[in-house]
Amino acid sequence: MSKNSIRSIPRQSRSQKTLDLILDTAAELFVEAGYETTTTNAIAEKAGISIGALYRYFPDKDAVLKALADRYQQQSHLLFETLFVEDARYLPPEVLLDRLIDPFLSLYRKYPVYAHILLGADVSADIAAVSCDMEAEMIAKLAEFFRMLAPHLDKTRAHLVAVVSKAVVKLLISLLIASRDAQYQADVIREVKQMLLGYLGPVLRPES
Repeated sequence: MSKNSIRSIPRQSRSQKTLDLILDTAAELFVEAGYETTTTNAIAEKAGISIGALYRYFPDKDAVLKALADRYQQQSHLLFETLFVEDARYLPPEVLLDRLIDPFLSLYRKYPVYAHILLGADVSADIAAVSCDMEAEMIAKLAEFFRMLAPHLDKTRAHLVAVVSKAVVKLLISLLIASRDAQYQADVIREVKQMLLGYLGPVLRPES
């Protein structure tokens, strides 16, 4: 976690459990009630701890949000390390696209607060401030990955392709959370992947 998002770094398992409880509870409330209406008192009450215990770790609600964003970045780093590897350049385009999208969809489904942060940046100044670095890092990682796949791309074009691809995935997330119908979600994922495949194929592998 960034040093600005938490007051006291846990050094005992009990303290770590309390910290995790605060973050897990806040994540639930941010999704259920919205970030703007959630208070630190509400987080403490739902977590079953005193407000003083919460303030031991976080000075305010914004710091809790930053810590959740830190969590997301850490998990994204793990995905990048396992997915963005050298052998990816030899994968068929449709398999490559599955590798790029499916793990992140699973992450958003497992932790809905990440989708809330991603989409909330458009309507909340606080969330936008927190998610700015998060999105910039993801775009930079994508651009780096695209240049590995397609060395002919210069940095400017690779960055633009990453921005467009990230925007499409963001749109996909917004469509998925609009309905819980499994068949509808599967259809949307298929259509968006087809759209991205048509866009990325000629960009990354023009010789095909």
